[in-house]
Amino acid sequence: MLRGQIDISARTIWVFEKLGWARDVRWPDPVRLAAKRRVDTTEAAPAPVPASA
Repeated sequence: MLRGQIDISARTIWVFEKLGWARDVRWPDPVRLAAKRRVDTTEAAPAPVPASA
């Protein structure tokens, strides 16, 4: 998820956690998410076209 995007499932789990219906929820580390975001953006770049000889 990018900053500013709404994640309904994460919000639902958060509410369940606050109500006591879910315990020991493991939320992703912000540093790990940032690193994954950087990798995903580089993978999405188009592959360079090889020069014809």
